[in-house]
Amino acid sequence: MKDLRSSVSATLKSRDLHVLALKFFAFFVGVSLITFLVLLIVHPSLNSILTDISKSKSGTEDMTGFALMIEYFVNNAFKVNFQMFYLSLILVPFIYLLPIILTSALTGAVFYFPIVLPKLSFATLAAGFSIHWILELLGYCIFIAALYPFQKILRKQFFNLFKHKASLSALKTPAINLLTVYVFAVVPIMLVAAALEAFVSSRL
Repeated sequence: MKDLRSSVSATLKSRDLHVLALKFFAFFVGVSLITFLVLLIVHPSLNSILTDISKSKSGTEDMTGFALMIEYFVNNAFKVNFQMFYLSLILVPFIYLLPIILTSALTGAVFYFPIVLPKLSFATLAAGFSIHWILELLGYCIFIAALYPFQKILRKQFFNLFKHKASLSALKTPAINLLTVYVFAVVPIMLVAAALEAFVSSRL
């Protein structure tokens, strides 16, 4: 038990994991900012933006409180992360970033609303949206930071098959690290983010 705790602690405290997660976090924030700036220049139809965002929230309109929190938690902690994991198995570098790139772009679109809807307060929107969005994005970035070395080694072992040098044992450490990060870091972060979105952000 003590060895397990030490292993989990070492994985979660890894400097490489933290640095990589912060780099991905900065990248996705950049995607949001670029989307926001592009919308300022292009001035697209507001209806088209609302349609895209409403699709991402479909099925939650009639939910409140605990049910809404569970819906957010299941989507953010399981569906999105599993989607990224499945995409990583395609072995195309960074293809697993696509779901979060799309989410970040939609986030940039959300902050465009106060520009074209004067009655919508930018401060209120920023306060309500940022509370859970920062935590969600941080959780995704931590998962991606652990997924990156996993896919990198998986891709290397796939090409080693043609050289008859493939070794499944090489995947053991990155796979365990990925599972550890997911269970002990990502899931708790997503649970807190879901609670904040359901009980705090939705009331602002």
